[in-house]
Amino acid sequence: MRLLNFKLANSRHPIELEGLEHSWDLHNQGEFLNLIFDPFANKIVMEWFTGQDVRYSALKLLFNHVRRLEISPRDEELPPSEDYCLSYVAKVASRSAKYDESNVNRKSEEEDPFHLFFEFRSGRTIEIDSDTVELVAVLR
Repeated sequence: MRLLNFKLANSRHPIELEGLEHSWDLHNQGEFLNLIFDPFANKIVMEWFTGQDVRYSALKLLFNHVRRLEISPRDEELPPSEDYCLSYVAKVASRSAKYDESNVNRKSEEEDPFHLFFEFRSGRTIEIDSDTVELVAVLR
């Protein structure tokens, strides 16, 4: 996978994307809205309401040529509102099927294969592998 116009913030469990001359805090200032999979175009769009900047109302991640989409169950004892809050996003090694500390790929070279792994406060996880992913800011 190639990140076309952004990178993950440098931290153990990043919650921010850095791109388009902006830092996007998807934990404190972002609310996850949806994930749309278009099987005919083989694309995924993930969207967050940002509300953090007067210029932008939302942020989208556009995944092209999807090879893998995996969504885990959520913790049913937690309220539905926990599905809106991102706990962290990580690069995980492509050889892995699941996230664990041993396969996090944060210190690798850019050309090393990886997937993006999103974990939400509800415990739900989303893992996506695609050729590219692009950050798009939605103007108000």
